[in-house]
Amino acid sequence: MDTKQRIGMIVHQDYYVDGRVRNYVSHLSQIKQGVDILCVRRRSDQAPVDDDLNVRVVTIPISRYQKRMNYAGEYFLAFWLYFFRITVLFFQNKYRVIHVHNMPDFLIFAALIPKLFGTRLILDIHDPMPEFYQSKFGAKENSFIVKFIKIQEKLSIKFANAVITANENFKEQLIQRGVPPSKIIVLPNVPNPKLFQPKKKLDQSDSEKIILIYPGTIAPRYGLHVVIQAIAILKEEVPNLTLQIVGSSNEYLTELECLSESLGVRRMIDFHPAVPIDQIPALMQQATIGIYPAIPDSHMEIATPTKVQEFVAVGLPVIASRIKVLTQQFSDNAILYFPPGDAELFAKQIKLLINNPSLAENMVVTARSEWKKFRDWDCEEKKYLKLLSSLK
Repeated sequence: MDTKQRIGMIVHQDYYVDGRVRNYVSHLSQIKQGVDILCVRRRSDQAPVDDDLNVRVVTIPISRYQKRMNYAGEYFLAFWLYFFRITVLFFQNKYRVIHVHNMPDFLIFAALIPKLFGTRLILDIHDPMPEFYQSKFGAKENSFIVKFIKIQEKLSIKFANAVITANENFKEQLIQRGVPPSKIIVLPNVPNPKLFQPKKKLDQSDSEKIILIYPGTIAPRYGLHVVIQAIAILKEEVPNLTLQIVGSSNEYLTELECLSESLGVRRMIDFHPAVPIDQIPALMQQATIGIYPAIPDSHMEIATPTKVQEFVAVGLPVIASRIKVLTQQFSDNAILYFPPGDAELFAKQIKLLINNPSLAENMVVTARSEWKKFRDWDCEEKKYLKLLSSLK
């Protein structure tokens, strides 16, 4: 692959907290490929460390989740900002490939001018928008807005030269909606092994606190209210228990704060601001148990949770909702499952791990063994670089 020509990327997200995009840039850095990332302003509260001279981060003058703007308004404004900025950048850099990340899918049309001049476009579907919208807003599949989202998805995929998606479940959905299988390549989310390294110890015997950690999107579909309810059940029996939630402030986080106050466990909850992905491993290293209490729906059942893989890579035992995508990958010997939404059984699983250190250690070993059978960082890197080389 010719590394003299820079590659362009567009992502409507804070680049520094988006692990998937950071992984692609890491792959490109390995071959000294220059890349420009066009994204929103940084929202993480701590300054990132990025000394790679081949990487340039260019931002548009808005951030995600504008308080005075709804999603439609934010996407509309962002689209035109990306359109004009990527057009200027294209004439300065003559990108051979522009890699566009959803959401939204139609962001790929921001690269219209480069495409007219021969630039090849990749649409990376991190999450299929129709199912994601249904999950986030409770919309019905036959509603007008969901039908409209499917139309824009179809047009966006047709406009792209190649499509990447995050797992086989997503690929199957796209094929059912008429996308040719040959146009889709699956590149799963895989934790960067340089960042997510095993803990030196598998227990927390030298610490007074027992820390449950959840880093990521703070939204009702991730079931964090269930965890707080479980903490309340255990507050007398396990007073040294702490729940650390790492993510950006929003309305749901405010609801969680109110819930923790009403249940008398506010002191046991650490609401930690969002940080760049580089700083997540250090927080995990200090934790005792990784949690993924997702509430299943048409999207959450099949969306691969990268954070669970990160827990496994670091060496944390995991308590998670029993959902399809996890049971496809991890056995009951690798993850301690509980019925989604059941705070009492979640509390029982916490107690079980706390009282059985050997169980936690065996789970970590088993989970890592099972995970390595279906995830390979080097393999995914080769697949991505091969795709780029094929887009001539």
